[in-house]
Amino acid sequence: MVVFFLIGTTVFVVALKNETVNRDRLFMVFTCTVSLSLLLSASATSANLLGWDIHQEYNRFLQVSAEGVWQPGIQQNYNAVLSITILPSILSTVTAIDGFQVFKFIFPLLFSLVPLVLYMSYRKLLNAESAFIGVFLFMAYPIYYIELIALARQEVAELLLVLLLWVFLSNKIRRRTSGRLLILLLTFGIVTAHYSLAIIYLVIIGFSTASAFILRKDVALSSRATFLISLIFLIIWYGYATSGSVLFSLLSFILAVKEGLAFDFFSAAARPVVAPTTLESLHFTNAALQYLVQLILVLGLLVYIRKGKNEAEKKIFPLVIAGFALVGSSVILPFFSEGLNFGRTYHIALMLIAPCFAFGIQSMETVSRRVLSYLGIHVNVVRSRTLGKTRVIAVLILFSYFLFSSGWVYAAGMSRPSSFILDSRAMMDSSDASLKAYYFSYATVDQDVVSAQWLRSHFVNDGLLCADWISRSQVLTSYGGFPTELSFPLKCEGYLSALKAGDGRWPISNGTTYVYLSVLNARYGLFTEWGTSNLYEIIRLPHTGVIIMENKIYSDGGSIYV
Repeated sequence: MVVFFLIGTTVFVVALKNETVNRDRLFMVFTCTVSLSLLLSASATSANLLGWDIHQEYNRFLQVSAEGVWQPGIQQNYNAVLSITILPSILSTVTAIDGFQVFKFIFPLLFSLVPLVLYMSYRKLLNAESAFIGVFLFMAYPIYYIELIALARQEVAELLLVLLLWVFLSNKIRRRTSGRLLILLLTFGIVTAHYSLAIIYLVIIGFSTASAFILRKDVALSSRATFLISLIFLIIWYGYATSGSVLFSLLSFILAVKEGLAFDFFSAAARPVVAPTTLESLHFTNAALQYLVQLILVLGLLVYIRKGKNEAEKKIFPLVIAGFALVGSSVILPFFSEGLNFGRTYHIALMLIAPCFAFGIQSMETVSRRVLSYLGIHVNVVRSRTLGKTRVIAVLILFSYFLFSSGWVYAAGMSRPSSFILDSRAMMDSSDASLKAYYFSYATVDQDVVSAQWLRSHFVNDGLLCADWISRSQVLTSYGGFPTELSFPLKCEGYLSALKAGDGRWPISNGTTYVYLSVLNARYGLFTEWGTSNLYEIIRLPHTGVIIMENKIYSDGGSIYV
C-alpha cells in the first residue's frame, strides 16, 4: 500500500519549481518511473499468469512454438494476431528468454513506454506540467495496470498506436518519404497486432480524413491514400488469416448494436454499470470523483472547441472528438460497450481525450471565480510563486482519483475490497461468493497450475475433459495446453447439469472421463458458468462424500472443504 501511496504522490511533481532543471527531462523520468512501478507491481504480484485473455494468448503462442510454423487460415481470431504468435517467438529466440517470461515481464516493459510517447505527443499541445497531468490521468485509470498486463496483443498495438500519433504530430518526420513509409509500417503493425484496436484506429483516422475533406482544410493526420491502403490491408489480412472470422465478428457486433437500437434502447441492462455497487460512503465518494473527472474532461472539450489552435492542436482535434464519440457510443448505444468492453474502450479513448483535463481545470477555476463574484463572495486566495492555482486543483483531484481507483483507500479503510494487488487475501476470503469467484478468475493459484500440468501429462487424447468456466478458459488453456475450442465439447454440459442437480453422480461416457476441480471448486465449494451479460452463476458443489466410488479422484493439494 505504501508503494501505491508514493506513486500517487508523484503527481505533486507538477508543483515543483526549479528553473535549473530541464522540466521535460524531469517529467519524462517520473512518467517512466510511475509507469514501470504500476505495471510491475501488478505483474510481479504472482509468479503465475494474471488476468483473462492472456491464457488464450499464451496457449496460441505455445501451439505455434510447438509446430515451428505459423499457419494462417484458421478460424480463430487469436491466430491472426502476430503480436502473440510470431513476435514472442522472435523475442524468445533472440534474447534466450523463456516465452512465459516474455508474456509475464517483457511485454509489460515494452508497454511501459506508452505513457512516455504520449507525453512527447501531448507536449506539442500543452506545456510540460499539463502534459504530465494528462499522462498521469491515463496511467491512473486501473485498466492500464490491471487488465493491460494480461492483454499482450493490446500492449503491443497501443505502443504502435502512440508511436503513430507522435509521428503524425511531428511534421518534419511525417513529410519525409521515410516518414510516410514509417506510417504505413506502423499501421500494418497495428492491423496484425490487434483486430479490435486496428478497427478502432481506422475508424478514427477515417473520421480525421473525412473531417479534413468536408472542412476543406489541411487538418488530416494521414492522407486519403494511406487510409485506403490501410483499410484494404485490414480486410485482406483478416479475410485471409482467419478465414473471415474477425470480419464476421465485426458484422455480428454491428447487427447487435442495430437490434439494440430497435428493441433495447431504453434498457439499462444494455449499457455499462456506472453507479456505485454498495451504499458505503467511500464508494459514493469514489463515484463522485469519477463523475467529477468526466465533467472536467467535457468542460475541457468545450474550451478546446472555442480556443485558438496551433497546427498540432488542429490536427489532433478530430481525434479528440472521435475519443469522446467512442465513450459516448459506449454509454448511449445498446450493447456497444458489451461488444468492445467498456473499460478497455474508455482506456483507448483516454489516450485522445486526456489533454482536455488541463483545459477543463482552467475552465473550472474561471467558472468558480465568476460564480463567487456574482454572489458577492470574496475569497482570499494565497498566491505563491511556486504553486499555480490550477495546478493545485488538478493535483488534488488526480491524487484522490488515483488513491480511490487503485483501491488504496478501501484497503486502508478495510472497506469492501476492490484491488487484486492490495486486497488479494480479503477478496479470496470474502463472504461474498461473487467477489471470491471474481478474484479466482483473475489470479491463478499454484495448486491449480500444478494440477493442470499433471493432468496434461496423464490425459488420454480421446478422453472427455470437463471443468468450470474459469478453469476451462484459463489454467487448463495456458498451463494445461488444452485448446478451448476442441477439448470442451457441448456434452460436457451434462456434467454441469449433474452438479447443479446435486445427486452426486457423474454421467458416465464411453471413453475416459476427467472432471477437473480447481481450488475454487473444491476448497470454497463454488462453481462458475458462463452466463448472460458476462455474469457468474455461483452454485454449490455436491459434497465429495456422495460421489460414487467408480470415479477416480486425484487431489491437487487444494481440494479440502473448509
